[in-house]
Amino acid sequence: MTLLDIAKELQSLLARLQGISLRPPDEAARALIRLLGTAARGALFKPDRQPEDVELAAAEWRKAPQPWEAAELGLGTSQRAQQALDAMSPAERVEAERLVEEESDPERKAWILAAIGSGLSGTALVAYARQLASLNLEQVRALDPIREDNACQFVQPDGATCGSSVIVMSRMLNDPAYAMYIQTGIDPRGVLPDATGTSPGKRFGDAALAMHDETNRWWPKFLGTLPGAVDDQMSHPDHPAGVPGTTYRSRLVDPKAPEVTYDAILDAVSRGHIIPLYCYGINQPGTGAHVALIVGACGDTVTVYDPGRGGTFSMTRDEFNRGDLRGPTTWTTPLSVGLPEE
Repeated sequence: MTLLDIAKELQSLLARLQGISLRPPDEAARALIRLLGTAARGALFKPDRQPEDVELAAAEWRKAPQPWEAAELGLGTSQRAQQALDAMSPAERVEAERLVEEESDPERKAWILAAIGSGLSGTALVAYARQLASLNLEQVRALDPIREDNACQFVQPDGATCGSSVIVMSRMLNDPAYAMYIQTGIDPRGVLPDATGTSPGKRFGDAALAMHDETNRWWPKFLGTLPGAVDDQMSHPDHPAGVPGTTYRSRLVDPKAPEVTYDAILDAVSRGHIIPLYCYGINQPGTGAHVALIVGACGDTVTVYDPGRGGTFSMTRDEFNRGDLRGPTTWTTPLSVGLPEE
């Protein structure tokens, strides 16, 4: 029996313990992560292959479903926008509806509704709409961080920040005002410092490093980010990386029944959620662990953002069930996913 077989048996055992949480300091999770890292020799959480340049990342791109189409909002966005409007004060709602009604461009209108659905309101929403109006069409489309001509610049800044990069990317996809900050350097909320003098890729890397400081206050940084820390950021009450108001919880994938988890992933994605995915490899290229992000689905195939390379890649049910994720993530075995509790 190989070390990988042993890890899978332990993973299967833990996955069958209903109610298991990977929140620190969970000793079982820490033991498994230590096991995954024993042979890494400093390569833990580092992808086994990196593109030589962004052109290679773009060439590897497989076009993903766009989260905000001009004619059709992303999954769940319309409903969330309506719920957010219902929760506003009368004055805020009048202003928000005015911004939507006065915008004639369908793409910009969709982005305003997406921002409303993310919880943006009041003066921040007005500032966002004003900044949106100042962008040309190419810049508006660049607000989508996983577009073909965009995602290749969003690469983790070092070998231990795949988890924090996934958190930043997830927040960009769920929070259009935050995406606007990463893309333009201007924060409509007026909270983050002006960063117009740097590139979107540099702002993304800086945000990932800052997030790493936040998630690893007690856990060693060179070991990457624990699943429970990702859950906390996805569910954050003030600036969630996930859908606002949703609690996310990491669940181990049972190697003996991976289809159960894959069905849960498809169900969550169908309701507009973005799902963090932990995967690993042992005694093979890519020894250690890595974090990616499931950002969409088309039928039985999901789209995965890989921070190690930039860009997104397709993952099939068969690849997930076989434990061979080298195409979408460069790693082999799915370990856990952060699912919404609804």
